[in-house]
Amino acid sequence: MDCAFVFTGTSTFAELGTSFKLVGHPYCGFKKVHRGYQDKLYWLMKGLMPKLRSKMAQCSRRTCTGHSLGGSLCDVWSACANSKRTNDKHYKLQMWTKGVPQLMPEI
Repeated sequence: MDCAFVFTGTSTFAELGTSFKLVGHPYCGFKKVHRGYQDKLYWLMKGLMPKLRSKMAQCSRRTCTGHSLGGSLCDVWSACANSKRTNDKHYKLQMWTKGVPQLMPEI
């Protein structure tokens, strides 16, 4: 089964500041990643991946999409996931172990 990892756009006034943290900062082995996007992605992964990891393992393929802020988060998430930098702390935070694909309820 194919799965989609969907990031939403800016939904609160507080999130608006995320886009203005422009200074590049290391993330997932990349030298200069937009600070606001990597901060947001870090906290999302820290909070969500423990709950999603077992679900992601059941997918035969994974894709990512998002709008506005969500599109930027998807880009950073995808770059990290495809980097294969297995020793990087950010890579480890968002990765999963491939399991047996199976049908599961929508979440």
